[in-house]
Amino acid sequence: MIAVMPPICEVCSREFDPDKEGGLIYFKETEKGRAFEEKTKEEKWTGHPSDAAWFCREHYEEAEKLVHLTIDDSIKNLKKKYGE
Repeated sequence: MIAVMPPICEVCSREFDPDKEGGLIYFKETEKGRAFEEKTKEEKWTGHPSDAAWFCREHYEEAEKLVHLTIDDSIKNLKKKYGE
């Protein structure tokens, strides 16, 4: 089974082409993320990596500055900053 998460910005919900702008950012590993990764290995399926999110060009650089935080804290901070 493959679960694919399309490139939609976590801040503004805009779909974008990651070959032309923005990209996937990995944040601080979490226990929830580790458990998810273990489950995917056990069940032999692949998909969107845990503790990672898509960001459009407008939000990518700011998101990159927050990789030391968890994904939840990073997205919360970014949405607050951008009023989303």
